[in-house]
Parts: sequence; structure tokens; C-alpha cells
Amino acid sequence: MHAKKPEIEQELTFEELLNLTNEAKNLGIFILVFAGGEPLIRFSDIRSLAVTFPKILMPIFTNGTIYDNEFVSDCISHPNILPIISLEGKKAQTDERRGTGVYQKAKTLCSILHDAGVLFGCSFTTTSENVYEITSLNFIKDLYSKGCRLFIFVEFVPMYENETLCLSPEKQTYLSEMIEEINSTIPVIALKFPGDQEWFSGCLAAGRGFAHISPSGSLEACPASEQSDRNVRNGLANALRSPLFQSIRQSGTLTSEKKGGCSLVYQEKHGKLR
Repeated sequence: MHAKKPEIEQELTFEELLNLTNEAKNLGIFILVFAGGEPLIRFSDIRSLAVTFPKILMPIFTNGTIYDNEFVSDCISHPNILPIISLEGKKAQTDERRGTGVYQKAKTLCSILHDAGVLFGCSFTTTSENVYEITSLNFIKDLYSKGCRLFIFVEFVPMYENETLCLSPEKQTYLSEMIEEINSTIPVIALKFPGDQEWFSGCLAAGRGFAHISPSGSLEACPASEQSDRNVRNGLANALRSPLFQSIRQSGTLTSEKKGGCSLVYQEKHGKLR
């Protein structure tokens, strides 16, 4: 892709977020996902949005390192706030990728949310190295006992050729089979991304089902692709009419067979998307 991002670097202000969320509501959008970086850095803004738009579900992906008692209280008071705790597996895997002590802080937050009766989930960057551990029934049951009810397996999306952390076809099949077993044997919801695209006749990126907004407001096809030709500061509906998005949807990229974890990134890296 050859589109350039608009030359805007300042993060969206709260007023802009408020207008954006109101427009999203009027367009029929009912889920706004906050991810990072670490979105709890701007939790006061997210809290205000949750209060103003109680019918919009707001999952927050957090590493669990900067929460406070006020955050937990707000999760109790505003059930449309859905904490998603990011882990890489057990202590060794999580601390290796996210830093020493992160695993224990994340597990402590899980316990606090569970004791407070807050619905929460966990997400995992799923790689060739941890796929067997994080999908084992013992691992899932342990987190279930600590209150986790939503499990999101985010497949590692390769940015370079010959990336060893990418799931092989065999491990992708294994992941699908284990998610089916988890959902059928434990009372939780387990899903994978972007692997679940086969359920929807292809990837839902580029406004087909979702889109990604950068901190400065650039509208991107998905978090894995930073190309953009419109900014939501000029209106969400206007941005969704992006020529780039139309080109992606019309190219057949999103409904083509994915290779290496993500059809959009694969096509982009191999120069098949213009």
C-alpha cells in the first residue's frame, strides 16, 4: 500500500474522542476497543466516555501494571467497561516479553477483579512457542477459577519473511481445535484473531467489520497495517469512505486465502496491494 498518513501527530483530545464516539453511536457501532500501548494512561477519558455512552461496550486491553482502586470501582459501576488482561502464558513467557514482575501484577489484577465481581477476560499473543501451553485445559481452567470468562488468542502476525514465531498450518489447526474444545467443555468464550476470519468469509478489516484508529486519529485498515489516507478528525463517516479502504475491499484481499497469519499484511508485504 502506498497511501500516506495525514500529517497529524497530536493525540486526539477528549473533546474529539467524545465527538468521535457520538458519531460512532449514530452509525450503529456498539463496540469500541481500546488497546495500546497502555490505554489506562488515558483511563479518565475512557471512563467519561463509558459514562456518557453506557450502551457502547468498551473492552480495554491492559498489561495490568498501572491500575488503581478507582479503576476497579469504575469497572463495578460501569459494566460496559470490559478489562482484558494481556498475558503471554505463565510467568516466564509473560515476563520475558513484557518485563520482570508484569505477570504477577496482571494475576493480582485478575484476583482483584474476580473478588469485586467484575467480568473480565485475558488475551494472549499466540506464537509457535506458547500455543500448546496457553491452550491447555489446565491453563484455561486455572484462569477460569480466577474469574476469567473471555479468552482472546491473538495470532502472531509476521512483519518479516521467515518469522519463526508465526503459527505453522499445523499449529493453526491445533489452535482451532483447542478453541472448539475450550468452548465446549468450559463455560467461557474463547476466540482467535485474525484466524476467525474464516467464519466471516474473510477478514473484517478496512471497515468491512472493523477499523483501527491511531492515537492521532489516522484511520487504518487494522492494527497490523499503519497505512492511512484519512483522519477521523474530519468525521468518522467521511474517513470510512476512504479510497484506500475501498481499494482494499474491492481488491479481494480480505477474502483471499491468508498466509502467514494475516491476508492483508501478506498481500501488502508481497506488493499485491496498491
